[in-house]
Amino acid sequence: MARGERVRAELGYRPHPALVRLMPIADALAHALGPRYEIALHDLRHPERSLCHLAGSVTGRSVGAPATSAVLEALEAAGDDVEDVYRYRTVAAGKVIRSSTIFIRDGHRVIGALGVNTDLTALGRLRDEIDRLMEGPEAGPREEVFGNSVGDLVDTLLGQALAGAVVLGMSPDERLRVVAALQERGVFHAKGSVERVAEELGVSRFTVYGYLRRLRRARRPRPGGGPPPGDAAGLREPVPAEHG
Repeated sequence: MARGERVRAELGYRPHPALVRLMPIADALAHALGPRYEIALHDLRHPERSLCHLAGSVTGRSVGAPATSAVLEALEAAGDDVEDVYRYRTVAAGKVIRSSTIFIRDGHRVIGALGVNTDLTALGRLRDEIDRLMEGPEAGPREEVFGNSVGDLVDTLLGQALAGAVVLGMSPDERLRVVAALQERGVFHAKGSVERVAEELGVSRFTVYGYLRRLRRARRPRPGGGPPPGDAAGLREPVPAEHG
């Protein structure tokens, strides 16, 4: 069975041909670089199960895991104009990790990403190697959530958006602001995220879809360049009745 068909049987979709061609290269890189490196290939046409190939083990994920929060956030902000990011630090599975993300395109459209993750935790005894790895400019620290499922991703980002607030008794406006914070992080690119957020907020998925429609309307440019009605975020119009 061809590699693409084997992956299709495991994931439920056939990865983009460009990604299938990169799979043996990812394996070779991981083998050449050693056990402190992980090469991940993501098919971003399926963000909820984007991890279609993994060579090495640094972040504790497995094939079928969703795209990371940093990738989703970058796509939300820039779409197909997103730029590659090199040498940024994250923490996952109790490890200090330096990562680079290279977006893969079919024409102009972003269809995937190649991630290179390096475990820096145990390299204190290998000072020369650390010095070589740390040469050159490095992107500033950024937060990134690695999850094995959409539920993991949503739960972590929802906890951050709530910032200690209790869901029980939240007003519709407060729930709307939580959904806005999650939208900014790109959560709703992943299939199943609306249902998960609705469950955690104690509302129906139709209510969450209603919030998202309002947020999209608030972001549209208005004739003459004026702000949308209400406050700057466009969040003061009456919130529709919630379905339980």
